[in-house]
Amino acid sequence: KQFIRSEGIECGLLETGRFVGAVKARDYDALARQAGEFNSIAGLEFEMVPSFEQRNHIGSDFYKGGIVYPADGHLHPALYLKGLADLVMKSGGQIFAPARVTQIIANDDGYRVSAGETIVRCGEVMIATNGYTDPCFPYLRRRVIPIRSAVIATEPLSAELMQELSPVRRGFGDSSRLSPYYRPSPDNRRMIFGGRALHLDDRPKIYSVDLHRLMTRIFPQLSQKSISHAWSGTVAYTFDHAPHIGRIPDGPMSGAYYAMGYCGSGVGRASWFGRKVAMKILNQAEGATPLDDLSFNSRPFYSGKPWFLPAVLRWHSLVDRV
Repeated sequence: KQFIRSEGIECGLLETGRFVGAVKARDYDALARQAGEFNSIAGLEFEMVPSFEQRNHIGSDFYKGGIVYPADGHLHPALYLKGLADLVMKSGGQIFAPARVTQIIANDDGYRVSAGETIVRCGEVMIATNGYTDPCFPYLRRRVIPIRSAVIATEPLSAELMQELSPVRRGFGDSSRLSPYYRPSPDNRRMIFGGRALHLDDRPKIYSVDLHRLMTRIFPQLSQKSISHAWSGTVAYTFDHAPHIGRIPDGPMSGAYYAMGYCGSGVGRASWFGRKVAMKILNQAEGATPLDDLSFNSRPFYSGKPWFLPAVLRWHSLVDRV
């Protein structure tokens, strides 16, 4: 948030906090315990919201109370990306896209990077492909699990209905295994609702129906409202549920920096990790992180294609429903 403000990036940032709902009564106490740990370790502020007060935060009776993180907020990720790209070019950097890298080879002078017929020679390389890690990078591809994240947007809604759905314009989540994430659009005219797609491919006709069903369980007021947009992309999970930063230890790309595995929370984490890698490249002490020595492990027989994922996600979806 400080970076966005200091650089003047216009990306619809709303510092209105986040409400996380307790799907089951026992989840309320679990959320309180977790928040207490966050507070003791990092000073993260929170406010418990009993069920009889939750209508002050969300226009739904679906939850059994919840928790508010007042320091949280939400933004328009594509406008944030545009702001970052503008800063790069304003600073004299260059962006080439599309330019799919097919090979990185370490040599005595640094690295030889192939993008189609174009060869780039450079002193350092950072690989930040996250949920789009290519088979050309087998060391990293074996260590991240691409999971499809899908999002829908409602048709424009009345100001009165938006006020009912989100009285404080908070971001939202809940305690379910496949936690949805949703918020008002920056112009406060639509509800943006996301969750995990149960397929590996981009199949909006399927996931938009699934998400609409879940959205209307939380907000019955939207049952007769249409969906105007649906889209999806892949995020990267890791086997230890932690993000990773470091250098490839050996092989043709030995020494190349990487940062990835944000487990669905990449907007803030990727910005932070990107700065840390830049500091590492410049040999500055500020580049150190508590995660530098964290082992980045894979699993036997996993090559980067998560064939098992649809079954696992459907199981979690079933457990959430029952």
